[in-house]
Amino acid sequence: MKQTKSAAAIYQYGSTLTLFGMVINGDLTSNKMLEHGNYGLGLENNIKSEFIVVNNEIYTIDAVGKVDKATPNSKASYMTMWDFKPEKTVTLKNIKSYKELDTALKAEMESENSFYTYKMKGQFSFLEMGSAIEYKNNETLIENRERRVLYTNHDVSGIMVGHFTPNHAAATCFPGMHFHFISDDLKLGGHLEDIAFDQIDVEIQKVDTLVFTLPEVEAIKVADMNSAFLPPAVP
Repeated sequence: MKQTKSAAAIYQYGSTLTLFGMVINGDLTSNKMLEHGNYGLGLENNIKSEFIVVNNEIYTIDAVGKVDKATPNSKASYMTMWDFKPEKTVTLKNIKSYKELDTALKAEMESENSFYTYKMKGQFSFLEMGSAIEYKNNETLIENRERRVLYTNHDVSGIMVGHFTPNHAAATCFPGMHFHFISDDLKLGGHLEDIAFDQIDVEIQKVDTLVFTLPEVEAIKVADMNSAFLPPAVP
């Protein structure tokens, strides 16, 4: 198959390693996020909540899945943004798990060495999600993650926004699939852990350009960003 190069770009603020180095307070505000795209996802300062950006609207999702509109001065420590211009739409049917979703989406890729962005809208028969939980003094990122609450919901309609990062870029973005959800009534959201649905149309955009920015904060000067902190590669 002939490879095509996309003119699209992913803007990445902060990185996998800055988070594992506990640079958990950044200087990127909500207003500035939208200069870099109309869709995205990320993490609010102090690991207070997760972000989802849908068509230029920015929302926060707290530890139990409650959604609020982000304030203009909400700040991120880690943020992935893109201008979403889908190149194709595929219909996925009878998905019963995250693993099945991962397999189905990878089957639509030209190459797992490129980035991809996604949008799914419809009725989800099952969702298991979690979200950020505010940082406690001296804990590591892994210790913080272990305190997260997972919650399940059935028969929820809404939008799933996400992206795929190839393993070779794992030091910059968390590798593999990464999805955040927001319900149509703007009451429920979260970071996707498991999923099931009967039929959903998935819009897909291939991306070959990554623009990376470090947070301009004092903590970045002394953070331990050794590559030993990298998460395992996605098979």
